[in-house]
Amino acid sequence: YHADERTDVHYRGHEGVLVKRDYGRLYQDLFPDLVLREEGFLTMEEHGFDRVTYQVFERT
Repeated sequence: YHADERTDVHYRGHEGVLVKRDYGRLYQDLFPDLVLREEGFLTMEEHGFDRVTYQVFERT
């Protein structure tokens, strides 16, 4: 799940097992040679996915 800042989510009675964050930014920070080519959001109603944020990177 996406969040602008790291957010721990209480999940089925457990703490520390689900984290929301900006994973696209994390990948760019870890791998500076990646170039963001596409970013989007998929919903259950339109695409059959449960609130998916995606990024497509190209390695340079």
